[in-house]
Amino acid sequence: MTPPPVAPPPAAAPAGQPETVVISGRSPRPITEYVRKSAIAALVATVYFPENSAQIKPEDVTVLRQLALEQAKRGGTFRVVSVARAPIAGARAQEVAKILIDRGVNPGRVYAGTVPQTDPTFGQLRAESDPSNRRVDVYLDY
Repeated sequence: MTPPPVAPPPAAAPAGQPETVVISGRSPRPITEYVRKSAIAALVATVYFPENSAQIKPEDVTVLRQLALEQAKRGGTFRVVSVARAPIAGARAQEVAKILIDRGVNPGRVYAGTVPQTDPTFGQLRAESDPSNRRVDVYLDY
């Protein structure tokens, strides 16, 4: 029997479009594929990062672990959205998504990526040194 064809890798996002984050092995779904069908979208966590870093603080890992446990009980889909203009934005979303998946969340229930700096939902982005630009917002949609 012939093995099924392998899908080509996704193309790079055009300028001003959300970036897709892919984790090797157990990948979250790309944020570009997310279509909100639910009535409830809750911002359940905001993870702040040191400047020029994608390292998550231990207290944030604890929060993400608790969110994974709650999602296992109640269901829902995570949207992991990195808000930054720096190139490190994708790595930050990847780290948050990886922790959720490592804590047992089905990768098919995690969408991860970045929003373009022109996205009006997140206001006027300032310099990377501003903490609001060094964050990942985690939503749980039902």
